[in-house]
Amino acid sequence: PEQGLPGETAWALDFDVEQPSALWVGADQGLAWLHQGRLHSAGPKGQRWSGRVSVLYADPLKPGTLWISDRVNPIVELSPNGIIQHGTDVGLPLRATTFIKRDRNGQLLAGGAEGLFQQRGEHWHRIDLGEPQRDYVSAFTEADDGTLWVASGAVGLVRLRNGQRSVFGYNSGLS
Repeated sequence: PEQGLPGETAWALDFDVEQPSALWVGADQGLAWLHQGRLHSAGPKGQRWSGRVSVLYADPLKPGTLWISDRVNPIVELSPNGIIQHGTDVGLPLRATTFIKRDRNGQLLAGGAEGLFQQRGEHWHRIDLGEPQRDYVSAFTEADDGTLWVASGAVGLVRLRNGQRSVFGYNSGLS
């Protein structure tokens, strides 16, 4: 059935990988798919979610798969084959996920108050930013050469390049 935005506030957006003119919308009370000017309560392959969606990533390497986060689940993988919840049982201790995204090598990364994590196979592994007890991660981006830049509320700006870590705090210059 057709319906409006699921909730009053949209929290997360991403373009549909298979239909770039369509937009996924994560809102207070679920997920919506905007296509040709109409909001739908499910995606074209049946993807649906009724909880708050605060983070959303349409996976370019797994068409039809969405990675979302809500208030209860650190990361949920929604695909045409079903729903997989990723949490502490697979090495992902995030309580409040701030982003989910693939790097240029196709590795899925997720971050939050508990640090930066990379999915390898079915399990998630922490990426050391230098302060495991204070690695709060709010964002990351990647340079053309594969250098990862990570924004950490606790340690500052972290550069990961060729297996080396550089931390730029409040009193550091970038070089």
